[in-house]
Amino acid sequence: MATGSSTWQIRSFQARRDEGCIYGPEFKVGNYFFQLHLHLGASAWPKPDAMYLALLTEIGNVPDDVLSLRIRATFSIAELQYKHRVEWKDSIDRWRGGFGPGDPELTNAIRQYHGDDLSLMVAVEVLEVETP
Repeated sequence: MATGSSTWQIRSFQARRDEGCIYGPEFKVGNYFFQLHLHLGASAWPKPDAMYLALLTEIGNVPDDVLSLRIRATFSIAELQYKHRVEWKDSIDRWRGGFGPGDPELTNAIRQYHGDDLSLMVAVEVLEVETP
């Protein structure tokens, strides 16, 4: 249906560790806006994970009749030689909280990373839009 990607370079990563969550730039895939969130403390909300992909319904133009989205996302972090592909289908309300790769190895790798810069990339494919 629609594809898109975003690359996000975090400069001075070590100096930002105390921020708790760093928000990446918004990017558009088809009619939908997404954003990467990096939780440096791997907080427990909505579940323990370091990285989330969230649907930004407040700036996007999500039609009222859209019940759910099914997407495929590939997450990459060059400095960690990390790449993970996932597929989700859930309601628009649940999408606002975001989804992550759910990979404890990524969470641990980010906690142990000591470099200055971090390059995150996500490629998103909107596979299905459910309407009544």
